[in-house]
Amino acid sequence: MRKHLYGIIALAYLALTIPIAVAAGSHYEYFTTMDYCDTINTTAWWDTTAGELKLPQFAPTLVGSYSTSSPASHVAVSGDYAYVANYLDGLLVLDISDPTNPTYAGSYDTPGRADAVAIAGDYAYVADGSSGLQVIDIYDPTSPMYAGSYNTPDHASDVAIAGACAYVADGSAGLQVIDITNPTNPTYEGAWDSPGSAYGVAVTGDYAYLADYDEGLQVVDISDPSNPIYEGDWSSPGFAYKVAVSGDRAYLADYGQGLQVIDISDPANPTYAGSYNTPNYAYHVAVEGNFAYVCDQNSGLQVLDISDPANPTLKYAYDTPDLAVGVGIAGEHAYLADYDTGLLVLDVADPVIPPLPAGSHSTPSFCLDVAVSGDHAYVVLGDATLRVLDITDPENPAYVTSRSGVPTSWAVAVSGNYAFVGGEWLSAYDISDPANPTLVDSYGSIGTIRDI
Repeated sequence: MRKHLYGIIALAYLALTIPIAVAAGSHYEYFTTMDYCDTINTTAWWDTTAGELKLPQFAPTLVGSYSTSSPASHVAVSGDYAYVANYLDGLLVLDISDPTNPTYAGSYDTPGRADAVAIAGDYAYVADGSSGLQVIDIYDPTSPMYAGSYNTPDHASDVAIAGACAYVADGSAGLQVIDITNPTNPTYEGAWDSPGSAYGVAVTGDYAYLADYDEGLQVVDISDPSNPIYEGDWSSPGFAYKVAVSGDRAYLADYGQGLQVIDISDPANPTYAGSYNTPNYAYHVAVEGNFAYVCDQNSGLQVLDISDPANPTLKYAYDTPDLAVGVGIAGEHAYLADYDTGLLVLDVADPVIPPLPAGSHSTPSFCLDVAVSGDHAYVVLGDATLRVLDITDPENPAYVTSRSGVPTSWAVAVSGNYAFVGGEWLSAYDISDPANPTLVDSYGSIGTIRDI
């Protein structure tokens, strides 16, 4: 049984009852009560109405770093490896099996300027500036090898993979769709000439979303990849550099205008949903759960709470040494491309605000242990007393009754209709009526019982 003690400080009680085998990376717990699911200041916030589980707040902290040979412009994470677009020196592969100590695994010097990278299967797809799309075989991450390439018309700045196609944001040439059915021989599939300069791309379902610089957000129907067609657009107030999509929202890193949130529930008619004006120049954005991670160049990483997309709020900021220009989120870590500094690894999952008491109850002597069952807490005190509290209202635990004459005791546990009190003796109390605990039997212990 696992307890998050409620008792005197009335926090929470969650009893683990059924251990089960689960897949790696998963964790399941079954609890005997749902009474405290929506109670604030418990282990986590379970909003059963909205169907959300939120962990405690966190503060990004630096746990590891790696100094790159040239400016780091973007990073993608897959398994135990971080793939860094290393601007002048191509693709850098780092072993992050220990996130606190990234180490060199391998590299491949692309012919152009590596701006961005996406991973799919055994291949890394690098948006390589004037050299277009470069495909790198990473079957062995310690020995990346050239697989194929496609020379796009302009400047490949970003790439997204969906199905058998690579979608490249190609500057003045707009969206380029490349068939990668055979990664060693990428071929032209289709294109759409955007009105601005395509710097960023995200793909979900039948649509590609372009960050089109001074033309804001462009939505392209790619249900037929060989014939991309215009679907809709939204004019942003700044310069759209990168875009991330989550659910019915597109999140636009809008350079001088911070983060713009666009409702794309109707892709043909994107509408403004909300915004947050970051202190510097929003260059890149990644979305994970209820948070948007915005690379704000000189102002580092800005972590915004987007649980209410209409009102993004700043939760934390981490001021990096150089220019924050790319970020990837994997598990409990953010992997940040910080230009001349290289790769920074930030822990973004450590709770920093502990649960606070919801209520309290003053006892005549010091408390030694507490057990909870239903709406009652059973407390053993230093004055040889078993005290029963009504915790129906967690903010105001109320005295019910007590039993004195209990031998000095250190532990209490509850099972069914019985409370077991342990110390020099093990005593069993019938608590079927919590207002009238009655002694059933006792057993003399050889030593002193400290836990039950």
